[in-house]
Amino acid sequence: MKNIPILIILFLLSAQVNSAIVKWDGDAGDGLWQSGDNWIGNVVPGSGDEVVLDHSVLATSYVVTLPLTSVSIISIRISPDAGVGTIRLVIPSSSTITTNAFMTTGTGYTMTLERNAIFENNATVAAGTNLSIADSFRINNGARYIHRTRSGHAGWASRLARVTGTEDGTMEFDVPTASYVISLSGRTYGNLIFSSYNHILPVTYSGTGASPLIIRGSLTINNNAGFSTSLSADMVIHGNCNLTGNTSMFNVQNSTFNNTVRLLGNITSQGVLTKTGAGFPQLVMSGSAPQQVSITGSFLNNIRVVVDNPVGVALMASLSLPYHLQLVNGIIRTGATYTLTIVDNAVVSGGGSASFVDGNMTKTGDEAFTFHVGEGLEYAPIAISAGGASTDVFTARYARGNPMIAIGNLFEAPAIDHMSSKEWWTLERIVGIASRDVTLHTRTFTDATVLPELRILRWDGAIWLNVGNSATAGTPAAGSVTSNPITNFLPSGSPTPFTFGSISSLSNPLPINLVSFSADVQSGNRVLLKWELADDPNGNGRFEIQRAGSTNAFVSSCATSYLQGKRNYEYIDNNPQRGENRYRLKIIEEDGFIAYSTIVKVMNTTETDSFISLENRIEGDHVAVTIDARQPVKLSLILIDMYGRRVFQKQQFATAGITRTHFSMRNLSRGAYVLIAMVDGRKCSVNKFMW
Repeated sequence: MKNIPILIILFLLSAQVNSAIVKWDGDAGDGLWQSGDNWIGNVVPGSGDEVVLDHSVLATSYVVTLPLTSVSIISIRISPDAGVGTIRLVIPSSSTITTNAFMTTGTGYTMTLERNAIFENNATVAAGTNLSIADSFRINNGARYIHRTRSGHAGWASRLARVTGTEDGTMEFDVPTASYVISLSGRTYGNLIFSSYNHILPVTYSGTGASPLIIRGSLTINNNAGFSTSLSADMVIHGNCNLTGNTSMFNVQNSTFNNTVRLLGNITSQGVLTKTGAGFPQLVMSGSAPQQVSITGSFLNNIRVVVDNPVGVALMASLSLPYHLQLVNGIIRTGATYTLTIVDNAVVSGGGSASFVDGNMTKTGDEAFTFHVGEGLEYAPIAISAGGASTDVFTARYARGNPMIAIGNLFEAPAIDHMSSKEWWTLERIVGIASRDVTLHTRTFTDATVLPELRILRWDGAIWLNVGNSATAGTPAAGSVTSNPITNFLPSGSPTPFTFGSISSLSNPLPINLVSFSADVQSGNRVLLKWELADDPNGNGRFEIQRAGSTNAFVSSCATSYLQGKRNYEYIDNNPQRGENRYRLKIIEEDGFIAYSTIVKVMNTTETDSFISLENRIEGDHVAVTIDARQPVKLSLILIDMYGRRVFQKQQFATAGITRTHFSMRNLSRGAYVLIAMVDGRKCSVNKFMW
């Protein structure tokens, strides 16, 4: 009796050792599993066999159809050769076996689908679980299982492998019924796809549970398919979320739970994002790479959207949020074309230097609202008071730069002594006629010193008008100034600019107004630097010329004091470095305040080298480039997008003098771009522009 367990173990080991590996050769030509001639050895695999479907004998795509009787084997591996084609294993629609239509009994990965392998379960059954997978089911990257049956799947979905190399394996549901329950709680899928091609009519996939659902790839909801959850735990999508058609539907919560959908990739939706239950779910953008949002369908009901991605989110289409935007970490970039809209009675929380909207932000409604806008790394909110109608629409945007150069340099005097040369806001009243108070926020960047002596200025198309200071709050480094009620905005389609002015020459320096700063290479390898001021300088400040090479820190090379009554200055650098030289103007005011100009770049070359300058402008959906070269030169033109990706490159030969070329932007997203010209591996020109 003591030897019986040992005999059992030896028997099992013997059975494992004696199992045969059976491969497909397709000699019968009918594609049927039960045809012996389709197998090497001309014998149909049995319960003691390990099956391999590959291209070692039949070097073409093929389909293997399972019989209408049960099949039991130890394991199966479907392993197409790269570049040869697909291998498809099919349970036909004529199969009506509800239990163990296909069964594996081994250990380890008893079913493995490798890249280009497809397993279709088309059985016509209304109950049971027709697959029985022992131990583990592995769907590798590029492989797919398609569930086209009402048969259950929870029993073997729990056996799906989670190892590296399976995150892009696909599980697709395409059932022939109007509704189907998905095993979600505690499950981990690669790509998860919901379709309705098999049913033709709409199909709703639903699921519930108290344990997290992990989607290691992407979630895709195809046209006429809906995914409706009542999860009380998180759903984490490591890849993208795609609603591919206008009848695709993602119901984030159909019950009472306040669940979280955490998205690490992009979201593209042509369908409906909604919640129908009493719960308050949230969609959290929490990737570690830039995330793109393109929601052109409907976004409905009380779903809170949370931005918590330190590298930010980019809108690829205008977005309207119906309930709540929470700004935690990361900048939302709208580009020049798109806008982020907060509808009537929807709210925004958070916001600050770590998270704001860089671009257009729109508010619909009659409530008071703060536009959490900024540019680059500068957070600069603007607010409007309550009033008007629920249909009123305002769009705000912030810009860093000199408004006297970008917009106009005339302002009301003597009421206003001077105005900001650093920043401005635009506020467009698209719909509405009611007056609104406007509040601008001061920060360290504003360079204000006395809030009561600041005034808000409004551009009326010809001059900056003083619209007052009805209230202040906080400190100059973190405060605000509110205007008198404003009725006369520029017409819809023409955003109204706003900025700060000061009534005192002794406070709120809003520093030296620099009109221009330029650098030009002269004969003899010299560089001429010029700068112009908008106003006569006051006090005993000074300018410093600072220079740096392509990788060095800036070092001051000369200094000059303010000269009363002098607005134009110049300096010649007789000893520029070879190669790229970067210059900036350091402005040091009497009170110790320091500001810097923009950086200008030139190339200093030997007589045998070439010096070029580059200009570009937008012409329709093309960028026209003008190259000015001293002598013939071969250069590379490289276009970099806002995420640092190289999206275009071309080799260009330039003759001495002017050479013109162009390239198309037709298939590129709107946003900021950098055009770089390189000669012999060195940058010789860098131009930034908005598309």
